[in-house]
Amino acid sequence: MVNIDTVYQRVLALANKEQRGYITPQDFNLFANHAQMEIFEQYFHDKDQFERDPRSYIVELLDQKIQIFKQGEVVVVHGDILPLNTYQVDSVHIRFPGEKRRPVQRIDKNEVAGIKSGPLLRPCFGSYYYIYNNTIYFVDPATPGDFRMGLIRRPARVNWGYVVMNNQAMYNQGSSTQFELHSSEETELVNKILRLAGISIKQPDIMSAGQGMDTVTIQQQKQ
Repeated sequence: MVNIDTVYQRVLALANKEQRGYITPQDFNLFANHAQMEIFEQYFHDKDQFERDPRSYIVELLDQKIQIFKQGEVVVVHGDILPLNTYQVDSVHIRFPGEKRRPVQRIDKNEVAGIKSGPLLRPCFGSYYYIYNNTIYFVDPATPGDFRMGLIRRPARVNWGYVVMNNQAMYNQGSSTQFELHSSEETELVNKILRLAGISIKQPDIMSAGQGMDTVTIQQQKQ
């Protein structure tokens, strides 16, 4: 977890270093949520890239960062709507009596007809599932076991909460929501928020500083 006030104060200090502009709490919260999702989604792009690379330690590191957002397995049935905060379905298994488990393969909706029509591919006891309109469907839902689904959720929306005292916004921890990202992401959050702030207040030097620091951070992580 990354403390939102720490990030905000660092962003303000860097943005105001030469009196280049003030970032309001409202703007900061907007940039902060955008930056958090950008970093979060990058985990999955990087994991896909490095799974084809012998440097498996990077994949292990990414798995640790993603682990924060994994939900425990729940029982699911044909036609269940996924929770609103679902980012992706992590895994689906069918559990038979006696604790035996078997993974269920995900397919596209347009593959269903072909699978049902082909005798060699015809599903047996829920071999396939697909997602359509945020709803999970099983090609053969009539099984002697139950389906278990694991999800990866989206990060909760962050908020730098505040109260106004003497015409100044003062941090209020009680109304704040912290970043859920791994603590190692603090610097990258600052960099990305600076880049977004530079675009908003039309200060190319702030935007360039954020982009430059962001690039250095990414290069260091991938060495």
